[in-house]
Amino acid sequence: MIIPETVGSNKLLEYTPIDERHRTSDSTTIEIAGAVCGPANFLAICQDEEGSGYYLFFCDKSWREWNDMWFDKISDVKNYAEQEYIGCIATWKQTS
Repeated sequence: MIIPETVGSNKLLEYTPIDERHRTSDSTTIEIAGAVCGPANFLAICQDEEGSGYYLFFCDKSWREWNDMWFDKISDVKNYAEQEYIGCIATWKQTS
């Protein structure tokens, strides 16, 4: 698996593949062009371009982001992600 340095134009700090270790909460439904998206392949925590906050990106298998949320603190990103993908709190990996 190739890990990108950026997602969109934002520096990738941490990521987790979504796999059998995770369970979706189904608390949020995301639609693109009227079609409901399935679970993300990856979650990515990126620093915003100004360096003032962090994005949680929901990514497909090619690391294309199809949804994002912005947070002040990485801990808030991880807590929200855990609400959406139960188990991810323990699977985040830092980039080098």
